[in-house]
Amino acid sequence: MRKLTGISFSPWSEKAKWALDHHHLDFQYEEYVPLFGEYLLRLKMRMPSGVLTVPVMQVGRSWLTDSLDIAKYADRTGSATPLFPEEKRLEIELWNTRGEQATSAGRALAVLQAARDPKAASAFLPPALRPILGGVAQKGLEAFINKYRMREDVETHQSTFLDGVQKLDTALSRGTGYVVGDHFTYADIAMAMVVQFVVPVDNRYMPSGPPGVDVPPNEELAARFPALHAWRDALYAKHRHP
Repeated sequence: MRKLTGISFSPWSEKAKWALDHHHLDFQYEEYVPLFGEYLLRLKMRMPSGVLTVPVMQVGRSWLTDSLDIAKYADRTGSATPLFPEEKRLEIELWNTRGEQATSAGRALAVLQAARDPKAASAFLPPALRPILGGVAQKGLEAFINKYRMREDVETHQSTFLDGVQKLDTALSRGTGYVVGDHFTYADIAMAMVVQFVVPVDNRYMPSGPPGVDVPPNEELAARFPALHAWRDALYAKHRHP
């Protein structure tokens, strides 16, 4: 049995789930709880040290530790149309790299904004624990910021994110409805996650933030690139089930 551990509002977890669902692969999903879940997951993975990120997926005794690896596993194992057709593989992987960079920058901007609000960190805790562990949550959020060195590149996050958005807008101007060629591929999944930081997708598909937190759209970018979230919404409607 496949067991996927992720965070429901994480773009990386959504990429993994989308690829698995696209190929109609059954899996058990487990929500990862930041701050508290890392120790237990390290025990399961027999990984006492090193950087641990989710999503991860257990397949038998093996672990897949990256959303791209999980998607490629789905492509090898599943029965639907390939997300990595061989003739487009290198181009799709290039778009995934662009998507990773832009999504990481978008996440950094969002997390650094949240760090300015003492109440925002508590949203990562179960509701019953928020009143008594707010200080722990704030320290955990700072640890998360340090883990990904978000403050070190604070001046470049905005330009990196905007570059990804502009490249996506240019690719979609071809009018095929897809990032690569004229068929749905993993490049579409990767770049749809970038748009999550412009206008979050309907929460029927994935939440925009932790329970009780609704992330507002970036009104400036939403007005500047209106075709992007329209494309993303159409992509979800056609290729993703709530």
